[in-house]
Amino acid sequence: MTDGRLDLDFDMKQTRFYRDAFREGRIEGYEQGLERGILRGMLRGMEIGEINGKSALVSHLLELRFGQLTKDIRQRIKESDAKTLMIYAQRVLDAQSLDEIFGD
Repeated sequence: MTDGRLDLDFDMKQTRFYRDAFREGRIEGYEQGLERGILRGMLRGMEIGEINGKSALVSHLLELRFGQLTKDIRQRIKESDAKTLMIYAQRVLDAQSLDEIFGD
C-alpha cells in the first residue's frame, strides 16, 4: 500500500480464491454434463425400447393373421421407425394381404 492506495498489481490466477472457484466451476460443469449425458442415454434407451416393443407386436400380429413372415418382411419391420410401425399395426386390422400392409 502506498499513498493510502492498495497495490493491485498481482496475478489473480495465483490466488487461492481463484483456484478454488475455478476447481468448483469445473466440477459443477462436469456434473451438469454428466447429468445431461445420462438423461440423453435414458431417453434414447426408452426410444429404442418403444421401437423394439412395437416391432415385436407388429410381427406377432402379422404372423397371427398371415402365417410365417419372410426374412425380407422381418427386416423391413426391424428397420422401421415407431410411426411407421403404428401404421403397419393399424393396417393389420383391415388388410387382406401383406401387400396391403406394406404397400406405400
